[in-house]
Amino acid sequence: MTSINILGASFLVTLTAFVMSLDGGKTYAQEVAEEGKKTFNNIFSYTGGDCVNLHHGDGALPPHPVCVSNVGDNVHLVRPKSDGQITAEHIQKALDEHPETRAIFLINPNNPTGQYFTKDELEKIGRLAVERQLIVIVDEIMYRLILDHNSTFVSMASIDIDGTSMIDRTITFRGLSKDHGLASLRSGYAIGTKELIEKLNFTSFLFLTTCNVDILAQHVTIAALSRTPDEYYQAQRDLLRRHIDIVTTSVDDINRRAGHEALKTERPPAGMFQIIDAISLRGQFYNGKILDNDATLCKLLLEEEMGGVSFLPASIGGYDAKDMKFRLTLSSIENDIILGMKRLDDFIQKVSHAH
Repeated sequence: MTSINILGASFLVTLTAFVMSLDGGKTYAQEVAEEGKKTFNNIFSYTGGDCVNLHHGDGALPPHPVCVSNVGDNVHLVRPKSDGQITAEHIQKALDEHPETRAIFLINPNNPTGQYFTKDELEKIGRLAVERQLIVIVDEIMYRLILDHNSTFVSMASIDIDGTSMIDRTITFRGLSKDHGLASLRSGYAIGTKELIEKLNFTSFLFLTTCNVDILAQHVTIAALSRTPDEYYQAQRDLLRRHIDIVTTSVDDINRRAGHEALKTERPPAGMFQIIDAISLRGQFYNGKILDNDATLCKLLLEEEMGGVSFLPASIGGYDAKDMKFRLTLSSIENDIILGMKRLDDFIQKVSHAH
């Protein structure tokens, strides 16, 4: 399914909407909403990440929670603190427990938590990689989306460990899906030394990053990477911050009307997603169903008769389903975010005053 985000519809979305308008058919949004309801129960995994191909039996350490797919057959998730944050200490503990590990997989900034690593944190992780002769594979798909005003993004490949450059043991993945709003192009690329790039599983890498990128997508990619001004990215970050303001203010308003802290949320430091915590609803009943996990909650929100709203259960990204958290996409159209939060408000008030 194609995504629509703050930078406008991507090429395929625009083309689809145009064809539908000529045929007098349903709008793209209507099609998405109807298909979303049909397929909700078929969601088993969220394929939002990059594929990493290691040799059979090799170990990899990705963070958790995380949205990834096909990371290999010997993957050991690094368990975070309760707030979802990963530290070098977590990674060191996992390395000690799994000495067969050959690679550390980082997402910087992280989806869905928005965590990004400071230079000091990257140096600690880089030192672990150098000392243990590991490769670091980094998904930097949202590297331009640091939302803290006083912070700047630092890439692992730029880190130096006692005279040893991490560029020699870092493979960096980037793409156009997030910071350019061109998810439908399926255009991504890897950055690394010739020696490291040649070690990639070439067949799988080509399939994921090249074989489905047509000539038009390649030309658009070159134009986007070479001609996009810095003002564009600044405007994008400003818009994301405004959307965070809307969500955060809405949560405060919902709690005030409910008379208790029904929802909790924190401002994400980076990225284009925000986590909302609805733990206060766990164990309550609504429409004959008990709210005992995030998937049940999200399904009820989607099927609400007076106006549904779609959120992604955070357990799909690795959170505990019983924590009752869900992910909101900040890249949606502003009016849709406002409407979605209004529908969430209506739902919360019904549940809160049901007894």
